[in-house]
Amino acid sequence: MGNLRACLLVATAACGNSNSNIDAPVKIPDAAPDAKVWLDAPAPTYDFSCAGATPPAVAATVTVTGTVQAVDLNGTTPSVDPLANAKIDACKVGAANCTSTNHFGTQATSDASGNYTIGPVTTGGSPVDAYLDADPNATGYRRINVYPPGPIRTDIVGPVLTFTPTAFAGIQLFLGATQSASNGMIALGIVDCQGNRVNGATISTKQGGVEVGDKKDAGAINPMGGGFWIVFNVPPGDTEVSATYMTHTFAAHVVKSVAGTTTETIVVPAT
Repeated sequence: MGNLRACLLVATAACGNSNSNIDAPVKIPDAAPDAKVWLDAPAPTYDFSCAGATPPAVAATVTVTGTVQAVDLNGTTPSVDPLANAKIDACKVGAANCTSTNHFGTQATSDASGNYTIGPVTTGGSPVDAYLDADPNATGYRRINVYPPGPIRTDIVGPVLTFTPTAFAGIQLFLGATQSASNGMIALGIVDCQGNRVNGATISTKQGGVEVGDKKDAGAINPMGGGFWIVFNVPPGDTEVSATYMTHTFAAHVVKSVAGTTTETIVVPAT
């Protein structure tokens, strides 16, 4: 599933972590005579070697572990703290509900350090097509659905990040967006084969073959946010997420946008 805690970068990028005066005038010194200016910096190197690789074998059982954390803002200073007592379920992708055979394992409750475990879940030799439904169990906090980039074949780490009401308002302010309560929001990380975020990718979020949502690139605000996007106002429903970077195409997969909920996922190189 990869590390979806890239959401933290939005708070960092938007609010900044420097004590410098952002309103101070910018002074550009004169270049020395005949100084050579390198306008074309080399492109970053990313690992796409896993593209086309055979996926790992399906384990007899799979377990999902992770930590639930909440982003908050104190003025313009972001913080991320473990969230206890959140309720986490593993649910079948595409099912109408999360009950009976559409529910995997038993509901988990995050401990004082925000940690939770679901499983082991018996696979029967087939990948488990599941996502996490996380209820922060705290007033005003964003409910979260976490989707892996594909069906689960082995034990995975599924971090969950939610937002306090203050942090969510701040994210909208700094990214210049307004989120409707009747729509969902998708937080999307673009990563290479090593899990490094890929800056400069072009993302796609489609419903019925049509692009939807208000896409905001955190890297446009601060380089620390590169490779992380928030897509505001995605209508409720199945949404195909994918990306391209130069000549590389990332694997597309479908997540569900839910009104009043943040859907978190990553996009990985095509396999």
